[in-house]
Amino acid sequence: MRLVRLFAIIYVISMVAFILGLYVSHARVWPFPIIRDIYRFVQGHRDEATSVFEKLSNDAGIRPERFLYDYTFDPTSGDFRRVDEIDWSSRRDAALVRGSDTLPPGYIYIVGKFDSTDGMNGVLLFDTAGNLVKHWVIPDREIKDGHHHLFTFRRDGSFISAAD
Repeated sequence: MRLVRLFAIIYVISMVAFILGLYVSHARVWPFPIIRDIYRFVQGHRDEATSVFEKLSNDAGIRPERFLYDYTFDPTSGDFRRVDEIDWSSRRDAALVRGSDTLPPGYIYIVGKFDSTDGMNGVLLFDTAGNLVKHWVIPDREIKDGHHHLFTFRRDGSFISAAD
């Protein structure tokens, strides 16, 4: 008799949870946004081939894992050179750049996660020949888990950056 009661209680709790789940998904009330975000995180982007553990270690700032692609350097494919002016983290190889004679004279800046020993985020400024002119590191304490964007250079060479 005890076993029947236990089974009946488990069955009723399961049915209530199921009906509550249907209501939450249909009405999109709390905790629907949390469940949707977790589902999207686990599902990942269609071009992403990382595991949940790799996504967690990337988003926790432990090791960059997401949207990284292996690139085999082919010296015959152009005038690529390694950017050795930056103290890269031991977790990654130095970046490769290539200049172009077809670009008008000027500068090219690249913003992103570079994983140097000074910090994860930064800005690189190259001339059109592919030479590193200057690089800035955004300290991890300023932008640990976000992405920086919407920045502008000032006349003194500094820049202002926004993050989310």
